[in-house]
Amino acid sequence: MTSPEEHEDRGSFEGHLDALRTRLVSLSDHVLAAGEPTPSVTELLGELSAALQALEASAAQSRARHEALVEAHQHLDVEMARYRELFDLAPDGYLLTDMNGLIVEANRAACALLGTPEPLLRSRALVAFVSVPDRRRVHDHLRMAITRSDEGSFALEARITPPDARPFPARLHLSASTPSSGEPGHIRCLIADISALAEARGALEAALSRAHQATEALREADRTKDVLLLAALHDLNTPVAAVAGLAEILFEHPDLPQGEIRRIAERISSTSAQLRSILTNLLDAERILGGHAAVQRQPTDLTAIVTTAARDLELTGASVALPTEPVVAVVDPVLTTRIVENLLSNAVRHTPSGTAISVGLHRREEGVVVVVDDSGPGIPDEAKEAIFEAFERQERREPAGLGLGLFIVRRFAELQGGRAWVEDAPSGGASFRVLLPESPPDEASRAH
Repeated sequence: MTSPEEHEDRGSFEGHLDALRTRLVSLSDHVLAAGEPTPSVTELLGELSAALQALEASAAQSRARHEALVEAHQHLDVEMARYRELFDLAPDGYLLTDMNGLIVEANRAACALLGTPEPLLRSRALVAFVSVPDRRRVHDHLRMAITRSDEGSFALEARITPPDARPFPARLHLSASTPSSGEPGHIRCLIADISALAEARGALEAALSRAHQATEALREADRTKDVLLLAALHDLNTPVAAVAGLAEILFEHPDLPQGEIRRIAERISSTSAQLRSILTNLLDAERILGGHAAVQRQPTDLTAIVTTAARDLELTGASVALPTEPVVAVVDPVLTTRIVENLLSNAVRHTPSGTAISVGLHRREEGVVVVVDDSGPGIPDEAKEAIFEAFERQERREPAGLGLGLFIVRRFAELQGGRAWVEDAPSGGASFRVLLPESPPDEASRAH
C-alpha cells in the first residue's frame, strides 16, 4: 500500500502545481493590464500555458499509475489468500494413531497414499512411512500434539515414502483427541499429497515474484515521475518569476524609454530560451522513462548538427573549435541533435565564460565518436558515472536545469546502440565522448 511519505510527496506536488497555475493566471492578468503585449511576451505566455498543460497531463498519468499500484497490491493479497485456502483445506487422507504414533485406523484415501492395505497398516508406526531426514521432525510434532492437545492442530510438511511407490511431498495436520474415561487417546492425522500443489506453489511463487517486480517497477516509475514533475515545477519557477518581474516593470512603468524596453525584451528572449531548454529536457525524459523513444536512422551530416547547435547557443569565436569537414553517418538525427545540444550546453554551464571548448567527430570501425572537450575544472573520478544519472546536479554558476542533460545524452546514445562516458581532457578539463554505431546488432530491443 502507499506509504505516508508517498501521500505527503503527492500532496506537495499537487500544491506546487496549484501554485504555478495561480501564478501563471496572475502573470497573464498583469501582462494584459499593461496594454498590448509584445510578440515575445505573447509567445512566452503561450509556452508557459502549454508547459502547465503538459504538467497537468503528467500529473493525471501519475495518479492513474498510483491507482494501478494500489489495485495490483489488492490483487496480490487476494491471490495469496486463495493460495492458502487451497493449500490448507485440501486433505487427501485420514488416519488415527495411538499415543505412541502406531496406526490404528485409516480411510481408503490414506491407504492409497501410503500404498498399503488397512490391515497391514495397523500397528505400524506412522514415521515408518516418512523419509529418514524428516522422521525426527514428525516424531517431535506427534509429541507436541499429545502434550499440547489444547492448542489445536500442528501442521508440517514431510516427504512420504510408500513401499514400492513414488515418494511424494505431503502436508500433515496432527491433533490429539482428549480420551474419555477408560478410553485411550488418539492422534488424528490428515495427510495431503501436495505434489500438484508444490508445482502450483512454485508456479504461483514465480508469478507472484513477477507481479512483485512489476509492482515495484510501477512504484519506481511512479516515484520517478513525481520527482521529475517536482523538479520541473521547481525549475520552471525561476523563468516564471523572471517574466513576472519584467511584467511588473512594464505594468508600473508604461512610459519606459525604448532602450529600457529593448533591454527587457532581450531578457524575456533569454528567459524564453532557458524555458525551452527545461521543457525540452522534461519531454525527452518523459519519452525515455515512458519507453516511447524510438530510433529512426537515416544518413545525417554530424558536422551540420554540431554547427547548428553551436550557433543556437551562440558559441562562436576563437574559444570554440568546431569540425569543418562533413561527417555523414547513419544515425537518428533527432536523438543525435539532442545529444550534441546537451553536451554543448553542459560545457557552457560548467566552465567559466570564454573557456576553450572544442568539438571533434572521429570515425572508428564501430561507428562515429562525438567528442566535446572543455578547459573547465574537470570531473572527479568518483563522479564520472554519477553525473549521467537522472537529477544529478554538479556545482554550477547557474542554478537552472533539471539535472537531466547528461542522463538524456547517455540514454539517447544507448537507444542507438552506443554509449556515453567522460574522460579527463588533455587541457585538464572534461572530455565527454559518445559512440554512435551505424548498425547496432539489436536495435529493436534497445529502442524499448
